[in-house]
Amino acid sequence: PNPSMAWTFWEKYFYNFDTLYWEKPTVYTVSHQNNQISNFAFVRNQALFVGVNVLSGTVHRPNQWANRHARSLEWIEKNVNNAVSDTNIIVIVGHAAPSDDNNDFFE
Repeated sequence: PNPSMAWTFWEKYFYNFDTLYWEKPTVYTVSHQNNQISNFAFVRNQALFVGVNVLSGTVHRPNQWANRHARSLEWIEKNVNNAVSDTNIIVIVGHAAPSDDNNDFFE
């Protein structure tokens, strides 16, 4: 895995995807986490889609990584709790596979 390439792909394909490639959606609302704008969520056709920024690679600032992963987990939990009665499917996307350096997120 190449963390730098993964982040480049995240920014290119997912960051503000809701307005980057086409007009702002009118049949659903895409929300972004206030303190972590790269995280997003929306419900469409009874499916909840949640995108989170999962860090991977060389850990330069362990506390920053832990805080970011904690915020991403809070984002997932908040959106699942808010949409549980309106959804049948939950899709969670990120750009890093489980590894020793991000196991705090995947535990």
